[in-house]
This record gives sequence, structure tokens and C-alpha cells, in this order.
Amino acid sequence: MARPKKDLPLDLTQRIPLTVGAIERLTCRTDVKAQAFLRDSEVPGLRVRVTNTGAKSFVFEAKLNRQTIRRTIGDVKAWTIEQARVEARRLAVMLDSGQDPREVARLQQAEQEALRQQAKAQALTVGEVWPLYLENGRPKRRDAWKPRYLESLTQPVYEACADDCCR
Repeated sequence: MARPKKDLPLDLTQRIPLTVGAIERLTCRTDVKAQAFLRDSEVPGLRVRVTNTGAKSFVFEAKLNRQTIRRTIGDVKAWTIEQARVEARRLAVMLDSGQDPREVARLQQAEQEALRQQAKAQALTVGEVWPLYLENGRPKRRDAWKPRYLESLTQPVYEACADDCCR
């Protein structure tokens, strides 16, 4: 089979092996569709999507329970073709085992958010640490703070601000 010319548009109805050149030649007609897909012949479900604005990204598309699932893998500038193929195979294995990749991603995101909230709840606040600092802290060159300075450190902030604003 003869090699296609570089200036000819790609046949989007056929599966072809993804190459950098094929991805560069991929375009989407703005008057016909909002996006077009180029299918990979090596990994079923892997496609390159191009929008009418020219943005290109790797996409995995398959069916689960008669419903089409489409997941964006990443931009073609950030992902290599081999990395996209590995990720598409991983998503295909996940679908073959009956798991929805979208739901798995949602669960992982919820777990990360729960861990973030738990860490935030366990973090110490200034209000909790401040009395310990006043008890155990010392100025750099003396054994203890002067009484008036210590008094202003123990005075609540909102009272100090109210006194300064009223003067």
C-alpha cells in the first residue's frame, strides 16, 4: 500500500495506526462538525479528538451496559502515543471487569477530599497553640517577658483592635 501524501486529509472512517504525522494532519471542518475522531488500529477504543478550534486530545471510548463511555486521557502535546495506549489498555481492563472508570475516579476524588478535610480538622490553630507559647516561650535575651508586654499578648485581638479604632 502506498504511503498517503502529507497534504491529503485523513480518512476518518478507517482505523489507522496513530503516528505523530497522522495526528498533525488531523483537522476538523468547522462548517460540518464540532469535533472529529481518528481511531487507532492498535488499541481498540483509543481515539484522537480534534475540535473545530484545533485542540487535539487522546480519548478512550467504549461501551458499558449499552452506554457509551468517553474519557479524555490528555492533550496530545502532554502525552506520547505509547503513554496514551497504555492508559487506554488500563481503562479497557477496568471496563472488562465491570467497573466504570468515571465512578472509580469520583470515588478516588471523594477519598482525597475526605483526607484533605481530615487533615484540615486535625491541624492546630493559633488559638490552640498561643497559650502554650505564652507559657513556655521566652524572649530572645531575657528570662521572661515584661508584665505589660505579656498583658498585651494575652489580651484578645478583637479587644485590642476595638481600642485602637476608637482612639
